[in-house]
Amino acid sequence: MRAKAVFAAALVGLVLAALTGVASAKVLPVTDLRIATRHPSVDAPVRIVLRLAPGSGLGGHAITHGEVVLLRAERADAQGWPLDRRQGTSVVVHRVGDGIFRGSFVVHRAGSYVVFARSSFYAYEMQAENVQNVPQDLPPPIRLEIRKK
Repeated sequence: MRAKAVFAAALVGLVLAALTGVASAKVLPVTDLRIATRHPSVDAPVRIVLRLAPGSGLGGHAITHGEVVLLRAERADAQGWPLDRRQGTSVVVHRVGDGIFRGSFVVHRAGSYVVFARSSFYAYEMQAENVQNVPQDLPPPIRLEIRKK
């Protein structure tokens, strides 16, 4: 019985998240997103660096799980934004300083990928819907080629 209640609560949460959409999305003050690995290859860690506005007071669990997303390029539009907002794999990042976060991911198939900050994507969606007071200077998606070793 408990498992059914947990499943029902999770299902309700997913439905509410899908229905609320862009208007409720939180845009963090992301100032930079970079790939720190020079020559990304299959089965090797690809390091990333995420920067937030200094002194923004943000940190901890709120952005370590879900702010940076990895997506196969064929699931993105020409600019690198996801075709479906639910697609992609979150990259876990860890706070290493005031507004500085580092993380890595491993890809097991060679090919073209896109890495983006979810806040940048939310801002992009809001701008498309003419939402006012949306930050304009968030980093765009990064296209990335993962090569065989």
